[in-house]
Amino acid sequence: MATFDSAHLNTFLALPYTPQPPVGRAPHDWAKQVDPETVKLFCLPSTQFCRSDLRQFCHDPENSTESCFISVMAWGGMGVKNGRLIWKAREFWIPTLDKLRSEELGRQAAFDRLKKLRDNEKLPGMRAPYFTKLIFFLLQSCNGYIMDRWTARSINLLCNRKIVKINSAGYVANENDGDAYESFCSFMDALAARYAQMGFSRQNFFRGDQAEELLFAKPRSEWRKYLNKN
Repeated sequence: MATFDSAHLNTFLALPYTPQPPVGRAPHDWAKQVDPETVKLFCLPSTQFCRSDLRQFCHDPENSTESCFISVMAWGGMGVKNGRLIWKAREFWIPTLDKLRSEELGRQAAFDRLKKLRDNEKLPGMRAPYFTKLIFFLLQSCNGYIMDRWTARSINLLCNRKIVKINSAGYVANENDGDAYESFCSFMDALAARYAQMGFSRQNFFRGDQAEELLFAKPRSEWRKYLNKN
């Protein structure tokens, strides 16, 4: 059973939930900077995505895995330099993303597979905060969450222990494996259930991805301020 620090949990439970608006860049514009030839090969949206629309795009079998990847990186704001590195190595990671989209890989197995590619230098320019974005949007079951420095630090704080390893610079450490990611996601699911029990989501089941969205928060949000103080 997941246990949380009561003081930190109560602060989280008091947060109002509002869906995140469209963020990042338009996939077409991002791809044009990364590789101008790419825009000729794939049908890429020319407007920003919000989370729900991007997930719907990635779950549509009519959209290629490459166009899904580009759209997720554009939404996440990946830098052009890293985008060029990872795009040139796509022969190594496209098969894994295909398996992810077809549910041949669950969240823990997907993390371990992507981490192995990273460790073998076949996922250049990408660390866990970005490849968990791929898990988040491409996995049909929608139960793999974005594990970046804000959500990882938040879960560690709420649990009052190190679920996710954080390096000295305050970022998600490369040492984290599928077991750590599975624990992170499980605690996120439990947190969503606690939030729903408080009556904040009376008409719809409050999901783990919504809890993750609350923890990510905006730079000047009350939760981000609280997290930085603790």
